[in-house]
Amino acid sequence: MDVLTVKGLTKSFGGLVAVKNVSFSVGKGEILGLIGPNGAGKTTVLNLITGFLKPDAGSIIFKGEDVTGSPPHVLVKKGVARTFQLVNPFSNMSVIDNIAVALYGKRGIRSTEKAVEFLELVGLAHRKEELAKNLPHGDLKKLEIARALATEPELLLLDEPFAGLSLEEASELMELLKKLNEEGLTMVIIEHVMKVVMRLSHRVVVLCNGEKIAEGRPSEVVKDEKVIEAYLGGEVVA
Repeated sequence: MDVLTVKGLTKSFGGLVAVKNVSFSVGKGEILGLIGPNGAGKTTVLNLITGFLKPDAGSIIFKGEDVTGSPPHVLVKKGVARTFQLVNPFSNMSVIDNIAVALYGKRGIRSTEKAVEFLELVGLAHRKEELAKNLPHGDLKKLEIARALATEPELLLLDEPFAGLSLEEASELMELLKKLNEEGLTMVIIEHVMKVVMRLSHRVVVLCNGEKIAEGRPSEVVKDEKVIEAYLGGEVVA
């Protein structure tokens, strides 16, 4: 069964059509890569799915329910969580309190023990008492993911989670996402690091100028002439 289905999503900002008639689905337990050049409309699609924007046209179906236009707090309670390109924690709160806030939003409780479990999952338990503003970039990325996981989502959407990470940090994050997927978590990942997309994604959707230009397995998509021209600069990624 499909966890997520988007049909004909369209969104304009003034005279600019950011997303035009985009449709795709995500099966239960699948990792879908959403790729394309800068300005292709990827983040706008995530903003539409997660309720930060309302579409001008089209529909969003989550687990068989039409959730088009539902606000973020409603979607979180239904099981949809996301991360952002620009990490923005509660800077003057401790790492563990950042997780406690996410737990409260979903459960109505503040559980220190449960918060530690999510920090252990992403490798941040040893920094639980530090202020979030003192974390290095790689750990802020981990905190962002831990906050999303604390809402116990069935669908996790990640917006460039590997941006700015070292090779070691990226490798650790890849293993974490693989583990979460093996445990049943469905994901949509926006990412520019093509090696990551190819290794993690079961399928890939490619956007260009707000429109879907290709969809399929990673090994197939990278050979598509439209994708090579629009996104890969004329080079096929092995």
